[in-house]
Amino acid sequence: VANTVDDDEPAMRFAPAAGVALSAEGRIATIEKLQRLIETDALEVPTLHKFLKGFPWVIDPRWTLVADEVRFSDMLKKEFPDSHITEEKDRRIDFLCVRESANLVVVEIKRLGKKASKRDLEQMELYVSFLRDRVQRTSDPEMATRSVVGYLLCGDSVDTWEVRQKRKNLENSQIYVRLYGDLLDKVKEMHQEFIERYEQLRERIRA
Repeated sequence: VANTVDDDEPAMRFAPAAGVALSAEGRIATIEKLQRLIETDALEVPTLHKFLKGFPWVIDPRWTLVADEVRFSDMLKKEFPDSHITEEKDRRIDFLCVRESANLVVVEIKRLGKKASKRDLEQMELYVSFLRDRVQRTSDPEMATRSVVGYLLCGDSVDTWEVRQKRKNLENSQIYVRLYGDLLDKVKEMHQEFIERYEQLRERIRA
């Protein structure tokens, strides 16, 4: 007997939900892979850059189709050479610059064992201020952007009143500190909800 429209309706409702769940499951698998690498301290800065370029939604779930703005990264590296950094292990400065809607987002990628200090926060503030000045003064339409948002990505931050207050002040200027562990928890929690809803819908359709 051929299926009626009513017979097909649950499957039609199920298909979009299934697509969302599969996408969410794929994202969680990616997050778990990053978590394993973090737990074993297996990620170097260049590897992190490549990973985050491929999966920028790990930093912000709203980021999907973005372009790595190498030109802006090169500007920062030229303006701020790493010769002033005293510790050899911190000398590899790496940036990921992406477009998000009409905004330019600059992410400084720190090694996993790095605890962000007050000096690191002040340096991130300089990077963002420099790019804001450049895009405000440019006549190049390809460089035009509505605003510049900054993220400092690191393993932890120094727990002093100066650092805590500096982080709070920077957030008012759209400059944020993101810890790898917090990223994992936040994004995993967000996508787990999609999968749970999908499982509930599947059970209702089977009933």
